[in-house]
Amino acid sequence: MNSFVSHKVSTKAEASVEEGKSEKKLIFWETVNIVVKTTGVITWFCILLLTLLEVKRYFNIDFIPGYNSAVDDVYNAVRSIIF
Repeated sequence: MNSFVSHKVSTKAEASVEEGKSEKKLIFWETVNIVVKTTGVITWFCILLLTLLEVKRYFNIDFIPGYNSAVDDVYNAVRSIIF
């Protein structure tokens, strides 16, 4: 009796394993792509907000005369600390 048995994996099984790995890599990179794009949009939104606040301060534009919102107060406090 020969106790040596060779097992050979079919090519279909190997292909399904490789497809599973490639799907996981694809999902990972899609997730990374979404995070990078979201971070970029948030960054540009913050830059736009700071630009608008600086233009408002520079040209002394008030939508409601004599009223400073909390955003204006925080921006002016941070600006005075930096400069």
